[in-house]
Amino acid sequence: MMPSNDEFYGIGHEYIFFYSFFHALFWLHTIQIVYTVYRQSRVDIFLMDWEKPKVRQSDVSVWRTVFVANEWNEMQTKRKTSIEFSLVWIGFFLIGLKLNNVAATQPDFHDLSDGYKNITLQFANTVWHWLLVSLVQWAWKFFFYERYIVEPRSQIFLDL
Repeated sequence: MMPSNDEFYGIGHEYIFFYSFFHALFWLHTIQIVYTVYRQSRVDIFLMDWEKPKVRQSDVSVWRTVFVANEWNEMQTKRKTSIEFSLVWIGFFLIGLKLNNVAATQPDFHDLSDGYKNITLQFANTVWHWLLVSLVQWAWKFFFYERYIVEPRSQIFLDL
């Protein structure tokens, strides 16, 4: 059986490691995001345009440079997975199919009746479904969508 999640036990109960680890992960990830934003804001990017000027014009239009810089910014914000898609499917699996009850402390996997949910099992269950949905999205984009339907964003940028 799983240990009790009772706050009565105080600092020495079994889940203090999980709580501490979860809070440490949250704050360290927040620091990492702030550092990434700081690092990206201090980068100087030099874009070189090899387009030859037309015969009548002596210089390449500045709008082309603005367009290339805008495409570079758009390419930086693209993700391989969709958060909205992931949340809808995770909600479907966990709430619609009642797979959130897998985190209950009953010993039978096929018994999806409501019960007391263990916090560690609930976290593991949610992370498992998040990884599964994200992996399916990544595989769809990598193996099918970007090969047969659209061109990858990096290839479009190179073709400018």
